[in-house]
Amino acid sequence: DVIWQHSVQGKNDAKNISLHHNHTLLYRRSERFVLGKVPRTEENNVNYSNPDKDPKGDWRSGDVRSPNLRENLLYQVKTPSGKIIDPPENGWRWSEAAFWEKYKTGEISFVAHETRVLRKIYLREQGGRVPESIWFGNDVGTTREASNELKEIFGELTFDTPKPSRLIKRILQIASDVNSIVLDSFAGSGTTAHAVLKQNAEDGGNRRFILVEIDDGIASQVTAERVRRVAQGYTNAKGEQVGGLGGGFQFCKL
Repeated sequence: DVIWQHSVQGKNDAKNISLHHNHTLLYRRSERFVLGKVPRTEENNVNYSNPDKDPKGDWRSGDVRSPNLRENLLYQVKTPSGKIIDPPENGWRWSEAAFWEKYKTGEISFVAHETRVLRKIYLREQGGRVPESIWFGNDVGTTREASNELKEIFGELTFDTPKPSRLIKRILQIASDVNSIVLDSFAGSGTTAHAVLKQNAEDGGNRRFILVEIDDGIASQVTAERVRRVAQGYTNAKGEQVGGLGGGFQFCKL
């Protein structure tokens, strides 16, 4: 159950508490599915630097302590000059053999006259970030942003409860690969197709989408037209030309 902050604006007319979140439920059919990671941002990397001009690039210090008490990790470390460093209260993070292997690779070093152990975590080795249980509007968009997206494309708000494409993109980033087929059984304003095309444009993917919508006029008036415009390009509400993301679709009425 991931919490999405769909609004950052206070609702002073709320009867009791101003609600700012919705629930996004994630399921998998089996353990064969592996959740992906979220792309890193500059904010995620702010604590990395390279004060010692390490040839491996930017790094930050990491924890050397075991998160839980491990009797087999309570060993003393003898430094190259013969000094003894006692283990942390719960023990070291690695076995003694792994400790010295990391020392050889430079991940671990002795500092402060060999009285302390420094562990370097290198930025270039980190890849993405593990998804978190709260998705903030600043990161994945809000309902207001979703409405503005539709106004940008159509010049007016054409759907009552749209989702921001950034929210769906976050789901695609952690739950799809570049060749996935993405099914949206309630296509609504066509956000899923928009997000798929945007994600493909960003990572060179070949994802395809299947949108399902009941025959109440939305499919022809909003869903299909939105996909057509973001794929082929359109003139926005300001009269500016917006380039298309490429791709297309076929329409089938059942």
